[in-house]
Amino acid sequence: MIYHPSLVAVIAVDDANLVIESLVGLITTTKMESVCNLGVWCISIQQFNAPFLDSHYNSLLQAVVHALDNPIGSLSTTVEAIQV
Repeated sequence: MIYHPSLVAVIAVDDANLVIESLVGLITTTKMESVCNLGVWCISIQQFNAPFLDSHYNSLLQAVVHALDNPIGSLSTTVEAIQV
Protein backbone atom coordinates (compact mmCIF):
# COMPACT_ATOMS: atom_id res chain seq x y z
CA MET A 1 0.00 0.00 0.00
CA ILE A 2 1.02 3.61 -0.19
CA TYR A 3 1.27 4.26 3.52
CA HIS A 4 4.91 5.33 3.70
CA PRO A 5 5.38 9.13 3.51
CA SER A 6 8.09 8.87 0.86
CA LEU A 7 5.72 6.90 -1.38
CA VAL A 8 2.79 9.20 -0.73
CA ALA A 9 4.91 12.15 -1.88
CA VAL A 10 5.36 10.68 -5.37
CA ILE A 11 1.86 9.25 -5.92
CA ALA A 12 -0.30 11.38 -8.19
CA VAL A 13 -3.49 12.70 -6.59
CA ASP A 14 -5.63 10.93 -9.19
CA ASP A 15 -3.96 7.62 -8.33
CA ALA A 16 -4.43 8.20 -4.61
CA ASN A 17 -8.08 9.06 -5.25
CA LEU A 18 -8.49 5.79 -7.10
CA VAL A 19 -6.91 3.85 -4.22
CA ILE A 20 -9.27 5.38 -1.66
CA GLU A 21 -12.33 4.94 -3.89
CA SER A 22 -11.39 1.31 -4.55
CA LEU A 23 -10.87 0.53 -0.87
CA VAL A 24 -14.17 2.13 0.11
CA GLY A 25 -15.93 0.20 -2.66
CA LEU A 26 -14.41 -3.08 -1.57
CA ILE A 27 -15.24 -2.56 2.10
CA THR A 28 -18.85 -1.60 1.46
CA THR A 29 -19.68 -4.28 -1.12
CA THR A 30 -17.70 -7.39 -0.30
CA LYS A 31 -19.26 -10.44 1.29
CA MET A 32 -15.84 -11.83 2.26
CA GLU A 33 -14.60 -11.19 5.78
CA SER A 34 -10.93 -11.20 4.82
CA VAL A 35 -11.44 -8.62 2.05
CA CYS A 36 -13.33 -6.30 4.39
CA ASN A 37 -10.70 -6.69 7.12
CA LEU A 38 -7.82 -6.01 4.76
CA GLY A 39 -9.59 -3.04 3.21
CA VAL A 40 -10.17 -1.45 6.61
CA TRP A 41 -6.57 -2.23 7.61
CA CYS A 42 -5.29 -0.59 4.42
CA ILE A 43 -7.23 2.57 5.21
CA SER A 44 -5.99 2.58 8.80
CA ILE A 45 -2.30 2.57 7.84
CA GLN A 46 -2.44 5.32 5.22
CA GLN A 47 -0.53 8.52 5.92
CA PHE A 48 -2.18 10.93 3.53
CA ASN A 49 -2.08 14.61 4.37
CA ALA A 50 -5.08 16.32 5.95
CA PRO A 51 -6.28 18.25 2.86
CA PHE A 52 -6.37 15.03 0.84
CA LEU A 53 -8.25 13.20 3.58
CA ASP A 54 -10.70 16.08 3.92
CA SER A 55 -11.81 15.52 0.35
CA HIS A 56 -12.53 11.85 1.14
CA TYR A 57 -13.97 12.28 4.62
CA ASN A 58 -17.52 11.16 3.77
CA SER A 59 -16.55 8.05 1.84
CA LEU A 60 -13.95 7.00 4.42
CA LEU A 61 -16.47 7.51 7.20
CA GLN A 62 -19.01 5.46 5.25
CA ALA A 63 -16.52 2.59 4.95
CA VAL A 64 -15.62 2.66 8.64
CA VAL A 65 -19.26 2.84 9.73
CA HIS A 66 -20.07 -0.06 7.40
CA ALA A 67 -17.29 -2.11 8.99
CA LEU A 68 -18.51 -1.17 12.48
CA ASP A 69 -22.07 -2.15 11.54
CA ASN A 70 -20.44 -5.45 10.65
CA PRO A 71 -22.90 -7.07 8.24
CA ILE A 72 -20.54 -10.03 7.90
CA GLY A 73 -20.67 -10.73 11.65
CA SER A 74 -16.92 -10.71 12.18
CA LEU A 75 -15.38 -9.58 15.45
CA SER A 76 -12.05 -8.97 13.72
CA THR A 77 -13.74 -6.55 11.30
CA THR A 78 -15.15 -4.58 14.22
CA VAL A 79 -11.76 -4.48 15.94
CA GLU A 80 -10.04 -3.36 12.74
CA ALA A 81 -12.62 -0.60 12.20
CA ILE A 82 -12.21 0.66 15.76
CA GLN A 83 -8.48 1.11 15.10
CA VAL A 84 -9.12 3.49 12.21
